[in-house]
Amino acid sequence: MQTFLRANYRSGWLIIVYPILIFLTVLIGFPLIIYFGLEWESTLWLVTAIISGFVLGLVLSLTTYPIFLRQSRRQYGEIGLTSQAITWRAEGALRAVRRTQTISFTQPYRARLLAGEGDQGQPGFMLEISAGKSAIALYWQGISWADLTDEFDAPDFVDELTISSSDGLVGFDLDGSQPLERALLDTLLGILWQTRQNNQLYTSYLQQIALEV
Repeated sequence: MQTFLRANYRSGWLIIVYPILIFLTVLIGFPLIIYFGLEWESTLWLVTAIISGFVLGLVLSLTTYPIFLRQSRRQYGEIGLTSQAITWRAEGALRAVRRTQTISFTQPYRARLLAGEGDQGQPGFMLEISAGKSAIALYWQGISWADLTDEFDAPDFVDELTISSSDGLVGFDLDGSQPLERALLDTLLGILWQTRQNNQLYTSYLQQIALEV
């Protein structure tokens, strides 16, 4: 029976979709209210309302974003891992549990590795895995580029990570200092290395190196 690790999950609805909807609602709604609701039907009022709606929508989006970000820290999901596949399920924006999704490592997949300090100046590592319509992103805080080479011995394949989890990355948020969460990383990196021939991004990377030589 597969064991699932419970971890924080940041929903894209909360930290991307909802702030954008607030911005668009104000940007479109404010001019409509001014132009049609108040019947100030003149080009000058319409232009003024559009500019005002843009500024107001931007301010509201920025001021409410920290609220959505705090709410995202209350969401959780579960990750399961075997030598052949990674499985996960997570809470949606309304706290409903999504269906279980799986990506097989025995079939073609795409895995991207990113490491860096981000805007916050704290080391972190992000792994993005996708296959077909399924995709998962996992972020480990406290993990540097040097921590990866023992399990995944291709340092040039690792891209630069320019943002951190606290900036609002969508996906699972994990702590590299926690034994279980660090063990998940080490095991997953080992599996990705063993199945790297199925990683379409890695095979493209090898082909690029061959062309340069």
